[in-house]
Amino acid sequence: MTMLVSRKLFLVLVVLSHLAVFSAAWAQPDLSPTAITPSPASVVTQHDVEFSWTVENQGTGEAKPNWHDWVYLSADDVVDAEDILLVAVTHTQALAPEGDYSPSRTVTVPNVPAGTYYLIVTIDVYNYLYETDEGNNIRSVAIEIHTPDLQAVSITPSSTSVVTQHDVEVSWTVENQGTGEAKPNWHDWVYLSADDVVDAEDILLVAVTHTQALAPEGDYSPSRTVTVPNVPAGTYYLIVTIDVYNYLYEADEANPPLSTTIEIHTPDLQAVSITASPLGVTQHDIEVSWTVENQGTGEAKPNWHDWVYLSADDVVDAEDILLVAVAHTQALAPEGDYSPSRTVTVPNVPPGSYYLILVTDLYNYLYEADEGNNLIYETILITDVEGFRIVAIVQMPNGRLRIDFTNIADRPYQLEWCNAMEEASWELEPFYITEDGVETQDTIEGTGAILFIYVTATGDRCFYRMVAQ
Repeated sequence: MTMLVSRKLFLVLVVLSHLAVFSAAWAQPDLSPTAITPSPASVVTQHDVEFSWTVENQGTGEAKPNWHDWVYLSADDVVDAEDILLVAVTHTQALAPEGDYSPSRTVTVPNVPAGTYYLIVTIDVYNYLYETDEGNNIRSVAIEIHTPDLQAVSITPSSTSVVTQHDVEVSWTVENQGTGEAKPNWHDWVYLSADDVVDAEDILLVAVTHTQALAPEGDYSPSRTVTVPNVPAGTYYLIVTIDVYNYLYEADEANPPLSTTIEIHTPDLQAVSITASPLGVTQHDIEVSWTVENQGTGEAKPNWHDWVYLSADDVVDAEDILLVAVAHTQALAPEGDYSPSRTVTVPNVPPGSYYLILVTDLYNYLYEADEGNNLIYETILITDVEGFRIVAIVQMPNGRLRIDFTNIADRPYQLEWCNAMEEASWELEPFYITEDGVETQDTIEGTGAILFIYVTATGDRCFYRMVAQ
């Protein structure tokens, strides 16, 4: 009897031992996320947010690596194809029963419209682990997402009536009308446009980069001084465009550029006259004067230059002789004018008819309404009478010019016929008045006498000239 009891007890122990081994062989892990925590719980698009999550092994068996945790941003608390994957973590260490881990990651909040979203953590995404409960691998938490919204609310020039090549100050104001902070960098551009639409034809006046964040309801008002471009006079638009490159994700990306009108004026320097003695003598001085008017609607900003040439024709070229150059350092208002005069020495050129040519704004420093009216000329007859000085030129009642000479070298003189000067435009008539008032066509010789010579315009291109003996 005792033996029978002992054998039964032995069999029971053997069965219990096998059951223990079988139970140990079938122990299973059970990973379950117990928490997911964003910091902070209210965030802004394009800003960083740190969040952490905790996972426990609530099973009886060790979790054998590898397995993966994924964290999504979702519009609801259900994972689907519309959700945004924020982070994926691979676990390469085993996790014992009752063990846990709490990773954290910093991610940038995606560009999504403002509102309530969910952070969802999913454990063992690919189901590599065989777990006691496969239905407890997901946990979510709500998070508020905000967006900035930059809006240009004003643009103001220091003057609404400006002139090309002059400076104008432009200021503008931008507000953040969104619920989230605007994270730098972004750019404001100001254009000059013929209309209120930004296109490739517009002129960029200023570009400003913003490197400071802008809080909700915050604003900024920069100002810049710019030079008015060279454009024809008329009505134009100043246009400010905010966040040119769309670096910011905003509540309203359709906020239009803001514009304001501005009147642009231009100067127009007109060479209206040049005046000098109609007869010049080589190596002798003559006075040259000229008048320039600003016939445009805008002030002419200095500096610009007037040059006076002596030319064989009425076109300025490299063969011409510069007589005088004047730099103008004072502004000239619309309808204003100036009339400088200079004394110049007639160059050593062959006798004949020449042109005095005035060119204003020679280097085209000024942008003008009409660039084709900066030149004017007047003819001048040049002779090479040596030793004589022109005393006076008198317009006679019969239309002739009386030219008074004096012999300054106490040298004899005579009148000589010349028909070789084909370019001459004046002719000395073959009669003279001597000191006794008798007209003669004979050669006159003498010393120290003043001759009165009548000159008239003719078409035969020939004239008398006076030469020293």
